[in-house]
Amino acid sequence: MDMLNYVLNSVGQQKSGTWNDGYSPQGLLAEHGCGHLAAGASVRAVGPNPDGKEGDCIIVLEVTDPTRGSGTSVDKHIHVEDGVSRLARLQATLAETFAMPGNMHWGTVADLQALVEKLNVGVLMFTEHLQCGGRRCLANLDYARGDFPYFICMWYDDRKHFRLAQYKPAGET
Repeated sequence: MDMLNYVLNSVGQQKSGTWNDGYSPQGLLAEHGCGHLAAGASVRAVGPNPDGKEGDCIIVLEVTDPTRGSGTSVDKHIHVEDGVSRLARLQATLAETFAMPGNMHWGTVADLQALVEKLNVGVLMFTEHLQCGGRRCLANLDYARGDFPYFICMWYDDRKHFRLAQYKPAGET
């Protein structure tokens, strides 16, 4: 469910023209026989289909209902034949895509949060431009905790790119 919501969020960015990655999340869904999911806003549940064959699944997809007025959403139950295998292949392809060097995947705040929890290392994210009326240089990453044994410093380049931050005293080249 988390992986599908990540992909649907990426599809939304792709549709809005704010997608920076070198792969197409819509294409990824289509490639794995799940292209119809791109019409949804989010996935509420994924589970086996008791009325289908073994390996089939049902995905509860939140979609906007155009007949009920603006902003109204409904849950749509989608049967995915051989869904367990399709979703496993989708997840494997996504992992391979993330592992590719170059401009294939730009790190996101979601990626940072996952790394922070997995590695037990906090991140101090310095921003390119001061926030809160020019008073703050650190971005809020919505950590659930702040008791990490170590922290690393990163630089957030205007909502596009993360880089390791370095300290260089004035006058050094």
